[in-house]
Amino acid sequence: VGKGRQIAGLVYSHARGGGSRALWISVSGDLKFDAERDLRDLGLDAPRVEVFPKGNGSMPNGDLNDMTTSGVVFCTYSLLIQGSGKVADLGKEGADLETLLMKKGSRLEQLVRWLRQDPRGPLIVFDECHRAKNLVNESGMPTKTALAVVALQRAVPDARVVYCSATGASEPKNLAYMTRLSAHGFTSVEGMLNTLTESGMGALEMFALGLKATGSYLCRSLSYAGAEFELQNCSLTDEMAAMYDRSCAFWQMLHNVFNTAATGRIAEGQRMEKASSVKWAQFWGAHQRFFRQMLLSAKVPHLARLALEHVHERNMAVVIGLQSTGESNVGQAMADAATQGEEMDDFVSAPAVILRNLIAKQFPVTSTKSQLDADAERTRWEALYVHVYAIVRRWKQLPTVAQTADKTREEKEGKTNNTTDPDADVDEAAAILDRVERGLKETSLLVGDHLVWETIGDRASSRAVEFLLEKRNINETAERARAELAKREDKERGERERAQLAAIAGVDVRPNPRVEEIDAPGASDEKLSRIDKKRGWKDDASPPQGDDKEPSDGDTPTKDVDSRKGSTDPTDANKIAVKRLKRGEESDSSNDGPVQCQADPTANLPIYERLPSAPRIGVSDADSLISEEDERSRSPSPGGDDAGKQQQGVGDAANEILVRNPYLVHIRDLLLEATDSLQLPPNPLDHLVDLCGGPSKVAEMTGRERRLVRCLETGNVEAKLRRSQLDTTQKLLNMAERESFQNGEKLIAIISEAASTGVSLQADKRVKNQRRRCHMTLELPWSADKAIQQFGRSHRSNQSSAPLYQILVTPCGGERRFASAAAKRLQSLGALLKGDRRALGAGVDLRAFDIDTKEGAAALNRLYDDAREKNPGPMPNVRVPGGDVKRFAQFARRCLVSVGIGHANRAKGNAWELAKKFEGKVPLFLNRLMGLSVDQQKLLFAYFTETHEAEVAEAKARGTFDEGVVSLSAESVAMSEGYPRVVHTDESSGATTELCRITIDRGVTFARVLEKLAQFKRTCVDTGHDFADENGIWVSTKMNAKERDEAKGGAETSRPWILCATEIWRTHALGRRMFRIRRPYNSDSPSLSREHLVKNYRKLTPEELEAGGLGELTWRFWYDRGMEPCIHGSRCKRRAHGGVCKVGRRVSAEYLLTGAGLPL
Repeated sequence: VGKGRQIAGLVYSHARGGGSRALWISVSGDLKFDAERDLRDLGLDAPRVEVFPKGNGSMPNGDLNDMTTSGVVFCTYSLLIQGSGKVADLGKEGADLETLLMKKGSRLEQLVRWLRQDPRGPLIVFDECHRAKNLVNESGMPTKTALAVVALQRAVPDARVVYCSATGASEPKNLAYMTRLSAHGFTSVEGMLNTLTESGMGALEMFALGLKATGSYLCRSLSYAGAEFELQNCSLTDEMAAMYDRSCAFWQMLHNVFNTAATGRIAEGQRMEKASSVKWAQFWGAHQRFFRQMLLSAKVPHLARLALEHVHERNMAVVIGLQSTGESNVGQAMADAATQGEEMDDFVSAPAVILRNLIAKQFPVTSTKSQLDADAERTRWEALYVHVYAIVRRWKQLPTVAQTADKTREEKEGKTNNTTDPDADVDEAAAILDRVERGLKETSLLVGDHLVWETIGDRASSRAVEFLLEKRNINETAERARAELAKREDKERGERERAQLAAIAGVDVRPNPRVEEIDAPGASDEKLSRIDKKRGWKDDASPPQGDDKEPSDGDTPTKDVDSRKGSTDPTDANKIAVKRLKRGEESDSSNDGPVQCQADPTANLPIYERLPSAPRIGVSDADSLISEEDERSRSPSPGGDDAGKQQQGVGDAANEILVRNPYLVHIRDLLLEATDSLQLPPNPLDHLVDLCGGPSKVAEMTGRERRLVRCLETGNVEAKLRRSQLDTTQKLLNMAERESFQNGEKLIAIISEAASTGVSLQADKRVKNQRRRCHMTLELPWSADKAIQQFGRSHRSNQSSAPLYQILVTPCGGERRFASAAAKRLQSLGALLKGDRRALGAGVDLRAFDIDTKEGAAALNRLYDDAREKNPGPMPNVRVPGGDVKRFAQFARRCLVSVGIGHANRAKGNAWELAKKFEGKVPLFLNRLMGLSVDQQKLLFAYFTETHEAEVAEAKARGTFDEGVVSLSAESVAMSEGYPRVVHTDESSGATTELCRITIDRGVTFARVLEKLAQFKRTCVDTGHDFADENGIWVSTKMNAKERDEAKGGAETSRPWILCATEIWRTHALGRRMFRIRRPYNSDSPSLSREHLVKNYRKLTPEELEAGGLGELTWRFWYDRGMEPCIHGSRCKRRAHGGVCKVGRRVSAEYLLTGAGLPL
């Protein structure tokens, strides 16, 4: 029985009790048909309960009694707030909550008037009530939906109210809209929620258990029995890794250019600082979106292969979940292409659109007039342009992605062939560090590490300019040849992917005929591509003319002269000056007088005309004007703090006015040109649909209206309305797609956030498609409620089989940002809903990703301190790549600076300085980590995770680690005699609070552990897993200082430690082999990695495991010793100083407080 039928039962019960009116509020109008179905499924004839509006009709205006005087009115949350006042007006004179939201003619007023006419009191059901959770949020401004929910409850005080959701709240403040919730002794519900927030997750678990015990809260959960959760590790292909690493280098180059430009703009003062900080927020926001799209794109081919295998080989139906569709990016790219008169011959790259938008809209193109007039400043701007021009030329002549991937494969094969001893112990981390350091040296000029504003003028000599001029035609030819080769590679890569996946589906894919039309690399010397000609390239490789020229500022700083609208009359006979005036450029007064003859006729032209960028695509003059106006609006007004300084003189005030800086304008154009050198993956959703067989094979349930579809005849892509292939309206499009999936016409479904609530895609016993569902998560949602809503689409009541969940992750440490957020919220959600943070099975396999904790913050601060070399070495059991602490610290600092975490203070000898905002901020660290290459992420994230594990171990040793509700796992758990005892009874509900005493024996005998080992081996055979050689009984061979002290003194014995190790299969997906550990005195000891096990223990031979052998004797010794207070014996230092030590104690007693803890 799902929650829909439970609501239907409550509606029917209300009608049987004499109630005549009920309001059912949910998130989507499509769910009205589900509500009708749930009422029909009750199978009850009298009284008959009908749902209004009927069919596809909409809610009428005016008096609802004209529509019905009884029954259920179905309404959405968006309709509930229709016609209500603005939230911003709340608190103004005469604008209380009811007056503001229940304006005459509003939907809320209409519904309240209808509900109040039920003499027995109406029933209000807030289905999917989590939509109202933002009554209290960080911004301080509640949402209108949350306020409407509160206002409705206040307006109808005699109504019975039901809150219903699978994800009611993921933190206490999300419960604020539940105004009928009892405060349980607190002065208010708000006070109770604040206390719960401050008390941590353990308090949430007690709170949920207490509510359930008093009968004021009911939480039923569909069993996860039969459901399976798997983490699918999507390793990056060599080509995808090359794309990702190159993108990281490009963003580091952008960071350096943005930073140098910003430094130059604020060199005259601090008026630009506020605007500059706003642009940095935009920069890092785009940085995060870009790399999230890159990670999604990296998983698409692997996901498509898995989906087709499950459909065609495992007889399953596949549901794929993601959050974003990229529709806005696709629409913008198509509009840009139409502006340029180009056709879309392949899918749009969402990362490319994000990147170009950032440069076009956020790169600063203005500065103060004084900065342009000063000779020294103008020299620096010219030098910056020359450097960026040279960098862009390097980018556009890089080897293609396929060439880079081939080189990487050759290097790997060469190293493999040169390895004489395959069993040699090679330090992989040290090898990666060597490779990364070599790469950093090679890419130093490429990323612009040499760009320093204070010294940049000394680096751009006239010889460098002449060299670039001489190489210009050669560069253009090489760049066009490289662009043609890259285009062909991208086409061929797409064809290979489609052919490989079509083989799984048994479909014949027609090759793209247009691939053969692309010229070979050598042919580009004689023939230019169509795109190049459209962009303005000439056959003689001369610089493009026309639209790429930006008007510059004239003599009047508040008015631009545009040569396209008319030219200024020339005042100088010199031809060069005339050309400059026609372009609207300011005459350089320092060059007045007779013009000297020059060998180079362009010598007196601005540097950006001597070395022009390619024509711009996708950015117009309007973008520049928007940016300039935006800059001016963000700058302090003349009446602000700088007013006194600006009023010193008219000339000074004029110099402080923002004008367009032509050098910055053309540097922006160069950066846009450089984006063409990146070979970026296509939009994930369009690419996924294409690889899975196209719209005819995939049921897409998203919020977008249009999509790109590949034409099989031409190989091109074209934009089509989603409803063009289905005979339905846009409103009912997702319902039609759902029906095609549930009927078995399509066996792959893709759902986005727009379709992640209320849609039923499970193997329902009433539908034709009875295949088991495989739910694959391509993109984890940011919040736990969205994650559970998405998981709940394929796991619902009345299903014939439970689904298989597969969560896809890449080896990139930065992706843990999203998994960490989901894991944290899932545990908090479980604590609130079920009284157990582990209650939601979807979060079990994600617990390893939950690093956004106080231990995670401590580990991050420790990493920063180690990078500063504040500590002599790392924490215990933390490995330093390469073994050299100083070398790794230098590497870590360089990586962190490249992604904007800290900076090198040149005034203090390039000392690394870190702003306070970065300390302990794990999400921020993981966001920036995505901007590092795959190898850099691997090294830095591995060091962070090992430091995190060390912090957790220390917290557990101190007894400060919050484990919440813990399963008391032991070989024997028994209730002590005389227990449980009732210690409190709640007067209002009669709920009792009981005290229990549990006796626990955690020890395991030698015979029992051999039996468990044999059982594990049988399980391996039954499930098809390999029984690894490491499974078995091990004794210690190496001891650290602490263990030696325990062995020789504290423990009063020289016996080796002994344990039983069995492999944890699912840790393979995390990229690290871990083993479950059983010891004689603890059958559930902390797990160990394979590296730690092999390094510190040796496996016992079959002879040593025989009766009376070393294994049995050693195991029995430690088993018997577990009966003592601790394994350290009489020399235990902690007990000697009056403390308590339980290390190694087998038998213990635990006291539990159960039942209604909240009233007590």
